[in-house]
Amino acid sequence: MKNRLLVIFFFLIYGSSFAQNNDFVKEWMMKDTLFISQLSKSYKNSTEELVKTLETGSEKVTDLGFNYKLMEGGHGKGYITFWYQVLFYFDDIISVELILKKIPEKGEKFKNLYKDKLSLLFEVDDDYTIQPLEIGSENLFCPLGEINPLSNDILNFSMSPFSGITYGAYCGEGSQLLKNRAYFDAVVTTDNCEYLMHSINPATRMMAIEYYYFNLKNFEKVDVERINNWINKLVYQPVSTSTCSGCIVGDNNTKKLIENLKLDIKYYYPSK
Repeated sequence: MKNRLLVIFFFLIYGSSFAQNNDFVKEWMMKDTLFISQLSKSYKNSTEELVKTLETGSEKVTDLGFNYKLMEGGHGKGYITFWYQVLFYFDDIISVELILKKIPEKGEKFKNLYKDKLSLLFEVDDDYTIQPLEIGSENLFCPLGEINPLSNDILNFSMSPFSGITYGAYCGEGSQLLKNRAYFDAVVTTDNCEYLMHSINPATRMMAIEYYYFNLKNFEKVDVERINNWINKLVYQPVSTSTCSGCIVGDNNTKKLIENLKLDIKYYYPSK
């Protein structure tokens, strides 16, 4: 109630300075600023309260396997929409990423008002670029299984489920290369492939398995047995992985995806 009164009081005093802009809808701005205040208050109280304030009931929740779940959603009130990803381990929130893409172009006074309000949650640069709010980001990069974590910023993007959990290559209208695939292809090597195979992100795990099978001759025999044992564990992990090929989007069981990769190897490389 207090936040609502403060927002109304603000517009009674300053609202007239925006009135000459015919594109400006005051009610939308009031909804935005009130919601930003609610989010800021929730954020100060706890991560759980922040997520509860963001939730709309229409979020997409994906089982990543190994007791991890990813929740993705968006919440808009007026001019702006907050996009968020939340990582759960069992039922505990362990990481959150909150993104606001940009402040609408409605004039300097408009943008400065939003910048002041949003600065309670985000780091906002002088050019109005909004940096994501990240909570518990270190939990995104922890490898699965009995493998030592690496402090490696180059690999962290691929290790994180926030980088995109769709397995594929060229996807969607115009067959654009998936962002997570482009980054994975740029960083994967024989030396780090096994580590990437232990990612929380099921798409990264599948891309690493794919790289391993197609480059099997480059791996030491002593490593192959250990890697194969880990792949066997993944085969029996009941996870449905989001896939995309061209315009075909779907979900496939991990076991089926790995079996299909093995068939591809035999078809394209009979000697392997």
